[in-house]
Amino acid sequence: GALGSHEFVKLDCEGCELEVLQSYDLSATRAVAIEYHTDSDRSAITDLLDKEGFTLFFHESVAAGRGILKFKRQ
Repeated sequence: GALGSHEFVKLDCEGCELEVLQSYDLSATRAVAIEYHTDSDRSAITDLLDKEGFTLFFHESVAAGRGILKFKRQ
């Protein structure tokens, strides 16, 4: 990815979270906290991180189609 790898990644970029996440090297990442702004972004973020070996352990809906997701990897 274009961005280096970090142990913890937190993204809140007002609707661009998926695009930013896709540019990350997640090889050293153990946890991700990320906001989503549409249900389709939530699904795409969850699918991407699932394929990378992450497990969703927290989901808080804050409004229709918006919320916070937290993932971890062993």
